Amino acid sequence: MEIYVIRHGETDFNVRKLMLSRQDVSLNKTGEEQVKEAATKLKDIHFDMIISSPLKRTLQTSMGINKVREEELELVLDARLMERDAGALSGKSLDLKLFSDYWSIKKNKKIENGERIGDFLFRVYSFLEEIKIKYKDKKILIVTHNGVCRAINACVKGIEKIEDIKDLGQKNCEIKVFNI
Repeated sequence: MEIYVIRHGETDFNVRKLMLSRQDVSLNKTGEEQVKEAATKLKDIHFDMIISSPLKRTLQTSMGINKVREEELELVLDARLMERDAGALSGKSLDLKLFSDYWSIKKNKKIENGERIGDFLFRVYSFLEEIKIKYKDKKILIVTHNGVCRAINACVKGIEKIEDIKDLGQKNCEIKVFNI
């Protein structure tokens, strides 16, 4: 099964390098332009559907991509595609050490009021396993967040081979293709 994974367009949190997590913020002007560019790149690729995180920035990205298509795609929302819950770190600037610890599978640190990396990876893995069965003959566009992009990349590469996933992310509106 082939899936295309795109990270949402830029937000002001991204510009300020703050941990965005589950805050439901909109795209900024640059993010809107990134979506238009991505939509143009994707408009002639046949997809059977879009599966998106339900947060505002991913919905704006999904709808922007759908808007330029000759025929609008079915849009399915799935909460398992929401960003990792950063708990007490939400909205905070992260130093390099803290950022490394946050994405370390090996350390699996508990974040105050947040989601452990192991639980997060299991959530994304369960999503991938379900769509492999449910949509096995379909080509799907997944619109999500950087952490989920990291997790999908790790799941495809084999989680058991990876100690941390901090370097497996995607830029805003970057598109990656995976065979799962």
